[in-house]
Order: sequence, then C-alpha cells, then structure tokens
Amino acid sequence: MSGVVLITGKIIGTLCDIAQRILKGIEVWCQNRSLSVNPTKSEMVLFTRRYKLDGLKPIRFYNQELVITKQVKYLGSFWTPG
Repeated sequence: MSGVVLITGKIIGTLCDIAQRILKGIEVWCQNRSLSVNPTKSEMVLFTRRYKLDGLKPIRFYNQELVITKQVKYLGSFWTPG
C-alpha cells in the first residue's frame, strides 16, 4: 500500500505543524488497525521557489525524521519538483 499527503500554504512553520499532526494521525490510524509502516521508506519533497526555508521544522514519522529529497518514486514513476 502506498499513499501521498499533500499540504499547501504560505507559512512554512504552519505547514510543518500541520504535516506533523497528519502523520501522527496516520500512525494512530495504522496502530488501531494493526497495520505496520516502514518509516525509512517515507520521504518528503518540498515544492517551493524560495531559496531560504525559514521556519522549516523536522518532521517525524514513527519517531524517525523524514528525509527531504528532490524526487520520489511513486508507483513506478518519478516525481520531481519544478
């Protein structure tokens, strides 16, 4: 099973807080259904034109910080920002 969470907005700190709450909700949902997730296979891609990412907070999923990547492989194809 795979999935995507897309969050849009202008204030990076707020987006990080929203992303963290959503991922925590996914963790609880999976635990309630006895599903397991491999957090090392989870990645984060930022789609932005900003050069400075002031307010960017670490995002954690199952107690592991998500790695920011430039592209993600999803269902056999690559997604690259820009």
